[in-house]
Amino acid sequence: MKRFARFGLVVAAAVSVVTGTSLLAADKPAGAAKYSIEEAMKKLNKPKGNNIYTHVVSGKGTAEEKKMVVEYYESLALSKPEKGDLKEWQKMTAAMLAAAKAVEAKGDAASLAALKSTSNCKACHDIFQ
Repeated sequence: MKRFARFGLVVAAAVSVVTGTSLLAADKPAGAAKYSIEEAMKKLNKPKGNNIYTHVVSGKGTAEEKKMVVEYYESLALSKPEKGDLKEWQKMTAAMLAAAKAVEAKGDAASLAALKSTSNCKACHDIFQ
């Protein structure tokens, strides 16, 4: 009888470990930002002058850098700013994301110019930071 009790405890412990591990390993829920606003901004804009955003906007970005810019802007679009109007945030980040996706798809001068014009750091920081 003690064997069955031990076996039951071992099985229960194993199930708990597997369930707990799978819950911890699960991605964030659908619609949740992969990166915080702060993380996305750092990844895009650091180090100053020699960063992913600068490479992409200058037309020298690799396919991987363009993909990452889209990923960071997707996170921004799914995030909520600390202050400011949420609808305005969504409008601005949607424009940045659309421009980033156009750069990733085409990479032409028009899409690069659109990304540069929609990604106005000061305008965004004045409203939302």
